[in-house]
Order: sequence, then structure tokens, then C-alpha cells
Amino acid sequence: MVIHHRFSDQWRIESRFRADTSTASAYRTFALGVSADNQSVDQFFFDQVAKVQSYYWRNDLIGKVATGSIKHEILTGLEVGRQYASLDFAAFPLLQKMLARLIGDVPAV
Repeated sequence: MVIHHRFSDQWRIESRFRADTSTASAYRTFALGVSADNQSVDQFFFDQVAKVQSYYWRNDLIGKVATGSIKHEILTGLEVGRQYASLDFAAFPLLQKMLARLIGDVPAV
């Protein structure tokens, strides 16, 4: 959102506001190595969700001046903002025998 206000032909102010929100997620499985029975690979499961919110407000004062025959445009301003981020994650070993029991391939002993 942008608001412009012109004081004269030489001076104006611009005010801008910006709000952003985003969410990113990642699911990963890492191999830890061969299991003790040399029949399968031990794995590690990682689940991550990151949420980010940011808010910024910028105010600019813009003026046109001349020093003799040289024309200038002056810009001064202030920007304030806030950003908030949160990270939720879970991680646990994913054993092949546990996974097989969950999907029903191996009977529980």
C-alpha cells in the first residue's frame, strides 16, 4: 500500500506499508548406516515447518532544490519493521522393522 502527498511542486511525502506471511515445510529421511543384521539401512526422519511474518512501514520525504544552475533531488526517510519467525520440527529414528510393522509386512513378535 502506497500513500502519496504533495506539499508543492518541489516537496512530497510517500508512505509505504508492506506485510508478508509465508510458510515453508520440509520432510527428509537420512540414511544413518547399515543395521546390525546387515539386511537393511537405519534411517532418520526429519519434519520441519517454518512460519515467517514481516511488517514494514517506510516514510520518504522527497524534495527538489537547485543550487545555481544545478538541480538536485533530496531523499530522506525512515523505515521501521518487525519480523517474526517460528520453527517447529520433529525428528526420530525410522527403523525398518518398525516401519514394516506399521504397514503390516512383518508380524509383531
